[in-house]
Amino acid sequence: MLAEGWYRDPFEAHEDRWFSAGRPTALVRDAGVDSTDPPPAPEWSGPLDDVAAPEPGNANDLKRADQPTAARGTPGLDGSGAMGVGFG
Repeated sequence: MLAEGWYRDPFEAHEDRWFSAGRPTALVRDAGVDSTDPPPAPEWSGPLDDVAAPEPGNANDLKRADQPTAARGTPGLDGSGAMGVGFG
């Protein structure tokens, strides 16, 4: 089976590198930040080390797009719950 996904960068230029159809791509990750850097070689034939999947969060900080972000009457907001423009 061809490698697909994040693996430790076998070229050791970055922490992780994305592989697609068994080939290294330019997509890399260091300290959780994605960027691009072309691989030094288009092919890789050695073993690859899997990247541990991140622990799933509890999603307590997620809100639906149709949920209000602040309750009506919150200081700094007008009576409609929208930010006032400050004209008096």
